[in-house]
Amino acid sequence: MQTNSTTSCCYHCKQEYPINSLKLSIIDNEEYLFCCSGCELAFSLLKENNLESFYQKLGNNSLQTKFMQGKHQNIDYNASNFQAHYVKQRGKYSEVNLIIDGIVCAACVWLNEKILQRTNGIHEVSINYTNYKAKILFNPNEISLQDIINIIQRIGYKPIVYDSTKKESLLSIDSTMYIKIIIAIFCTMNIMWVNVGQYSGYFLGIDSISVSIMNLASFILATPTLFYCASGFYGRAYKGLKNGVIGMDMLVVTGTSLVYFYSIFAWLTQSGHTYFESVCMIILFVLGAKFLELLSRKKVSDDLDKLSNILPIEARLDNGEIIPVHSVKKHDRLLVLPGEMLCCDGILISDNAICDYRNITGESQEVYKKQDQSLMAGCIALHKPLIYEAQKEFSDSSISKLARLLEESEFSTPKIATTAFKIAGYFSRVVLSIALLGFLYYLFVDESGFEQALLIAISVIVIACPCALALATPIASMVGLNVGFKNHCIFTKARFLESLGQSDMVVFDKTGTLTEGKMEVVLVDKFNSLDSMATDSSFLDDLELSLIPGRGLHAIFGDMEILAGSEQLLLESKVIDNQHINNDKSYGIDINAINIIHDVNIPRYDQNIVRNVMKQNPHPIANAVLEFLDLSLESKKLNINNQKDMKLRENSTRFYIAYKSRESKLYKLAYIFYLQDSIKGDADKLIQILNSLNKKSIILSGDRHSSVSYIASKLNIESFYANQTPHEKAQIIKDLIEQGKKVVMVGDGLNDSLALKYAQVGIVMGSGSEIAIANSDVIILDSKLSTLTKAFVISQKTLLRIKQNLIISLIYNVIAIPFALCGYVIPLFAAIFMSVSSITVVLNSLRQ
Repeated sequence: MQTNSTTSCCYHCKQEYPINSLKLSIIDNEEYLFCCSGCELAFSLLKENNLESFYQKLGNNSLQTKFMQGKHQNIDYNASNFQAHYVKQRGKYSEVNLIIDGIVCAACVWLNEKILQRTNGIHEVSINYTNYKAKILFNPNEISLQDIINIIQRIGYKPIVYDSTKKESLLSIDSTMYIKIIIAIFCTMNIMWVNVGQYSGYFLGIDSISVSIMNLASFILATPTLFYCASGFYGRAYKGLKNGVIGMDMLVVTGTSLVYFYSIFAWLTQSGHTYFESVCMIILFVLGAKFLELLSRKKVSDDLDKLSNILPIEARLDNGEIIPVHSVKKHDRLLVLPGEMLCCDGILISDNAICDYRNITGESQEVYKKQDQSLMAGCIALHKPLIYEAQKEFSDSSISKLARLLEESEFSTPKIATTAFKIAGYFSRVVLSIALLGFLYYLFVDESGFEQALLIAISVIVIACPCALALATPIASMVGLNVGFKNHCIFTKARFLESLGQSDMVVFDKTGTLTEGKMEVVLVDKFNSLDSMATDSSFLDDLELSLIPGRGLHAIFGDMEILAGSEQLLLESKVIDNQHINNDKSYGIDINAINIIHDVNIPRYDQNIVRNVMKQNPHPIANAVLEFLDLSLESKKLNINNQKDMKLRENSTRFYIAYKSRESKLYKLAYIFYLQDSIKGDADKLIQILNSLNKKSIILSGDRHSSVSYIASKLNIESFYANQTPHEKAQIIKDLIEQGKKVVMVGDGLNDSLALKYAQVGIVMGSGSEIAIANSDVIILDSKLSTLTKAFVISQKTLLRIKQNLIISLIYNVIAIPFALCGYVIPLFAAIFMSVSSITVVLNSLRQ
């Protein structure tokens, strides 16, 4: 692309150079001029990958390759310390966030994505055009971070590694913003004094020289306001035009520029009024609205960023050595002093400890821990030092995962935002068309004169507010996410705010969700003793165990096989001759037909076996059995089968222990533990609020019919399903969705993972546990139903705010644009109204 006889442009970067400084290369029998070997290499790379269409997409834009090459820093991107801070592990992949400097248009985004996507070892690439932030998922065994950096540099861009836990570079308010506002205020205040003199002179009489001097002063004040204070609007409008986007910036630039240049024309020709003050006022009001918007965004983002900010950056080994948290390995022994936070999930080695779990559950209460009990990252040691063994690395800890979920939620948008953005995308074109038609009408049809026609067109352009449409969703969503986090519930994606608000069916698991989950053994029936199988107690150390989700577990001790779990588990197996399954609605063991041993002790041998089995099961029932055994003494008598216990048995949850030898085909029933759980205190209120929000409640439980029926009747829930396996639960959820229901599933994350997955929104009452984080769309950190109630209310309010914002914006524009088109609004008041509409949407979003 030759410009004249002495200069020419580099084929790749399109920058102009003296022709004798360019390098001539012959590639495939064609001649190409390159400014440097870097551009030649970039061209070769594009040609090898059949991406020459990049140059058509680039058009007349040029790349700042020379500038970028001069800015390369000598950084070892593969250094372990560097990667520990900036590279996150995602299973077998690594994730890095980059800011790609040098992007000037959509073609640049396209080029970077195409080149990286075609590179072996790179699994996923996503580049945000608005902030040039790239998220790259790669396999470190196939490609290194240094190689990725080199590839981006070779095609003429500068990658800057970005710390995803710090959002200051994206949302901080540049100091120039303050300078621009100060200058705009100064110029506007002074131009208004000049304007007062002009209008006074208009009524009192003023000579033409004085008018010209005042116009000159106004021109001097309006010029820096337009070309410096509004420079950001010009820049964004220009970039938007290059990519076929006409937005609010284009409207502001068009309106103020027309007013400015018309005022110059009127001043020099003395053919009409000048409106330099309108230029200053419009820009000041728009800048002010933009500034308030940035403050609101920053405040909400800072609140959401608090969890990331409190994470520790150093850890202390038990020998006192201080190391970065990213250097902590599994099984490291860590020392935590009073007031310090645990950086990794682990097991307590000290005899005991007292911890504060407020960062995890939101509850500021002391939690007592004994030796060998688990500790969660994020809790704070109180009163005395503790030593614990790390069970995970820092990046895999529960608190780190929560921080990542919060961060990712900020970059997500509800589905309703798509509609708003589409409307906003077409809105500015429509407004400019209306303004042009209005100008032509008043100029040629109404014959109002050029000045009047122009001012009406400018008023239409300025008063229109697509920014209110664009702001309607994101700020309300961020506020909803923030309020949710403050109330101990995390929405992992902003779209779940919308989905939760729109839901009409809420399905609850029973144990640990509607009930306290702190089961208590109230009765025990014994049928056979496990010690009848005893041959050698040493096999207690050799445990082969497999969990059967939602039903129980199967364990093998030496020659003994044990089934421990629900009725469904026994229904799938068989018990011997005098022990059979009843056919009533409860599908339970018919204890009346079974020989129960009266007034016997729980043998120590039996206790040891049951303890070993229960320790492997995370379900609340297993914990209750363990607690019961811990309280039991060898002399303690079992409850006998008398008539007054029958009702208690009927309304209790049953947990069965059966056993057999490996050679036997049939199991013998050993014990039935009868457990009861209390309904959570806020359950009634939750169901009432859901009813008021027109959301139907259903209980979906694996427990027996009579137990589920009892809880449902207490809470006035009409529909419930009992005796459901995890797969049956998931199928019911799928069936409800196929019926057109918008389903929310609420569970404890232990046996409900499939149902949670299939529901439109899965909510886990998980106290920040890893299972909760892995399987949920919304996490209730403190496991309280009052917090769950708040989650529904927050989502409902957020959805309402979004709808209100859209209605406010649409009604405003429907009324304001015709009003301005009829000539009832001058450009100055149009700017005020436009700014007020934006501020109204922002302030409405901040209400919760």
